[in-house]
Amino acid sequence: MKKIVSFCYVGLVLSLVLIQGVAQAAKPPYQATSPDGKTRMELTVNDQKQLVYRVTFEGNPVVDWSALGFQLTNLAVGENAVITKQTQRTNKEQVAWPLGEKDIIQNNYQELTLDCRSRGLHYKIIARVFDGSVAFRYVLPQQKGKEVIPEERTIFTLTDAYTIYQYNEESVFTPVAVNKLDKTCDFPATLTNGKFFISLGEASNDSYTKAVLAKGPAANSMAVAFLKDSVTTSADFQTPWRTISIATSAIGLHQFSDLPLRLTPPVKEV
Repeated sequence: MKKIVSFCYVGLVLSLVLIQGVAQAAKPPYQATSPDGKTRMELTVNDQKQLVYRVTFEGNPVVDWSALGFQLTNLAVGENAVITKQTQRTNKEQVAWPLGEKDIIQNNYQELTLDCRSRGLHYKIIARVFDGSVAFRYVLPQQKGKEVIPEERTIFTLTDAYTIYQYNEESVFTPVAVNKLDKTCDFPATLTNGKFFISLGEASNDSYTKAVLAKGPAANSMAVAFLKDSVTTSADFQTPWRTISIATSAIGLHQFSDLPLRLTPPVKEV
C-alpha cells in the first residue's frame, strides 16, 4: 500500500507542477449562485491559460482558485484552455424517495455549462450550485474513438489550514493536518478549520476508476488521484461529479447526505 501511495503522490507533484500559480484569475469569471444566494462557484481561465475555479460561502472564500482538468492520452485537458460558450439554467423539482429519511427530496440548483477547448479538443464543464454545495464534472461529447485518462487533475485549494479526517475503506478516521497528510483518503472526506466543516465527495461514478484524495501541490490543497487504474472513455463520456459541501458545524453536513441522489439519474426500469 505504501508503494501505491508514494506513486500517487510523486505523480501528482510531477504532473501538477505547472498549475501551482493559479491564485489569480485573468478574466472576469463565469459564475453560478445557489437558490438562497449564499453559495457561489466561479470559473475562468487564468494568466497561465489554465481552467480554474473557486467557491465562496456566505461571502467567505472557502476554496481559492484551483485547477481543473485531467490528462487525456497525449493532451492535458484544462491547460491552454479557451472558454467558447456559457449556458445557464435553473432547476427546481421534487423527487419522491420513499426509502430515505424524507419522502420528498428537494432538488434545487443553478447550473452553469461552459463549452471549452484545449488545443483541438472540445469538452464541457458542468457545474451545479445548491444551497451549501457545489458539484462539477467534465464531459467529452461526440468522441470518434476511445481515449485513456491516466490521471485526473482536479485540485481543492483551501483558503485556510484544515484538518482532514483521513481513512481508507474500513479503517479508523484519523485527524491530520492537510499539509502533513502522507496517505490518501477515500471519498467522502470531512475537513474542518474550526469555523467551517467541508465534505469533499463524489457522485454518479458509473464507469470510472476509484479515485482518492491526496495532498496537493500547494499549501492547504487536496488533489484527486487514481489509486491504481486508468480510465477508458466512451462516446459522450462524463466523469463522476466532484462535490464540495459546506456547513458551520459537523452535524450541519448531514443535510447534504442526499446530494449523491440529487446528482444521480433515476434507475431505469427493466
